Amino acid sequence: MTPAPPQANAVTAGLARGPAPSALGLAPGNAGAALNAFLTSCPGLVRRNDSTGLTQPQDWTLPCAAAHLAA
Repeated sequence: MTPAPPQANAVTAGLARGPAPSALGLAPGNAGAALNAFLTSCPGLVRRNDSTGLTQPQDWTLPCAAAHLAA
C-alpha cells in the first residue's frame, strides 16, 4: 500500500476543531485520569517523527509543559 502524500496542515487533511474541553462533561476524576494519560504520552510526543507531517515534536512542547503545570 502506498502511503498518502503529506498534507499541508490538519484542515487540508479533513480535520476540524473539536468541542471545548468544558463541553465534554468530564467529572473531576475523569479529567484527572485524562490529564495523567496525556502526561504519560508527552515524552513520546516531543520526540516522535510524525510521518503525516501534521505535527512536529516541537508542537507538543508547550501543551506538555502546560499539562505538567496543571497536574
